[in-house]
Amino acid sequence: MNKVNKIGEDISETLAYKPCEVYVKKIIRPRLIDKATGRIMQAPAPERSFEKSNADASLIAQIIVEKYVDHLPLYRQIKRYERLGVTLSDSTIDSWLITAATLIMPLYQAHKDRY
Repeated sequence: MNKVNKIGEDISETLAYKPCEVYVKKIIRPRLIDKATGRIMQAPAPERSFEKSNADASLIAQIIVEKYVDHLPLYRQIKRYERLGVTLSDSTIDSWLITAATLIMPLYQAHKDRY
């Protein structure tokens, strides 16, 4: 039987594309009970930048970059998210953008005052 030895390898690389992913990020906070006292305990929910919204800051940041850096109109973004299986209304995205603008206004003002 002949023994085969590896003497090297060739690597080929190609550029590929994976479309945008939208996923549900779950935060699980178990409820615990102290058997001695009967007291129920649970870690507090993480703070949200956008109260009463199911949008993560990462999604809103992506929408902002696509609109203001890539100049992709909101109606095109809405169609793209629909193809990914997510239905977003223009009023929802508008409210996210208004909230984001309100949140970053102090940062903008500090930058403006400094420079």
